[in-house]
Amino acid sequence: MNPRTIWVVFRKEVLDIIRDRRAVIFMVIMPLFLIPALMYLMSMFTIGSAKGIAERNSVVAVVGAEDAPALIDYLRNEERQRFNPPVESDLNIFAIEQQSGVNAFIEILDDAPVAGEEGQIRKLIDSKQLDAVLVIPPDFQGQLQDHDKGLNLRIDYLSTSERSEKAFERLRRSLTTYRQRVVAGRLENASLQASIIDPFETAGQDMATGQERAGEIFGRILPYMIILMTFNGAMFPAINMAAGEKEQKTLETLLASPASRIELVTGKFLVIVMTGVISSVLALVGLYYGFSMGEIGRQLREVMTLSIDTQTILLAVLLVVPLAFVFAGILLTISVFARSYREAQGYMGPLTILIILPAFASFLPGVELNFTLSLIPVVNVSLVLKKVLAGQGFEVMHYYALTFVSTLVIAGIAIWLCARMFKNENAIFKV
Repeated sequence: MNPRTIWVVFRKEVLDIIRDRRAVIFMVIMPLFLIPALMYLMSMFTIGSAKGIAERNSVVAVVGAEDAPALIDYLRNEERQRFNPPVESDLNIFAIEQQSGVNAFIEILDDAPVAGEEGQIRKLIDSKQLDAVLVIPPDFQGQLQDHDKGLNLRIDYLSTSERSEKAFERLRRSLTTYRQRVVAGRLENASLQASIIDPFETAGQDMATGQERAGEIFGRILPYMIILMTFNGAMFPAINMAAGEKEQKTLETLLASPASRIELVTGKFLVIVMTGVISSVLALVGLYYGFSMGEIGRQLREVMTLSIDTQTILLAVLLVVPLAFVFAGILLTISVFARSYREAQGYMGPLTILIILPAFASFLPGVELNFTLSLIPVVNVSLVLKKVLAGQGFEVMHYYALTFVSTLVIAGIAIWLCARMFKNENAIFKV
């Protein structure tokens, strides 16, 4: 092989990619700008929606209110003071609710439009006339005085409705406070100390660092997106370099040049690898800034350290390179086999699904790296990237090395198939 000839082919293909707007969009615009922008808009929409739910009162009806006058009086009148932060404070509505009285965001209806039938309750909550219904058993007040009897208060709500679930959380918090008050009154009447039933408290101490907490969250998302962007970044150039040139009748001219088949396939192959790696790196940069922007980024920075150092980036990119070789070999082989651009796209659809499913391994709970998973294509890269982006790359270096080597072996097989296909006259000239 002549390196100079390979360089000429490489440069020619790079210029063709630069002129192709679709390839530029998928390789640069999408990972670097479009995905972060979509993430920012989605986070702002999510925060705005959650804020709207948190700011409004939860409308609650009570069935059997006449059997618990003290409890209803407590819900309607006591501990309803809302916390008002200073004007310059940056406290959000969620912090304000936590510092307000337990009943500050609960609105008890005077006349409950419900008789207690579950079907009727469901319809009222579905239609958003109510957020939840508190069902009080008969003679609750009288039975509460009987210390030997256990009573159950029922809260009817819909877990599929955010408004209803918020009402349930608020009611449960309020009723827990009321229960503590009843217990405290019983202990006082019996001249007993609260420590009799609460001999000790349990406090958790999270020993995970901010980087580890960030890695647990973003280590699930980033590997999936990086693998997907590597594949997408390589896919469109690969289609253009064989199936596209067949359609444009330029492949024959290229084959008539002094360059050998192996030099042609090497030049094209290296360009596809380059576009895949560039796309994955830009995806990493875009996702990093996408997570850092907006209200959700500010809240994340308050509780965890979102940082990706140089070593992490190098380890991630080094692992993506052999994966890009695998994708390049498979995609270019399919592109040579296809008769047209449209047919190549038809083959890429099912292949995309086959890439997405194993790439989703980073999302699966309880799936940990082991020897077997380190040999499964794409799954191994997804799980190793999860550890690397969590700052634990050196802790799983043996699995990292095994994944790197196994991916290189598969890449070698993919390159061999690609070269073999490119030498097949029937595949290149079939129409």
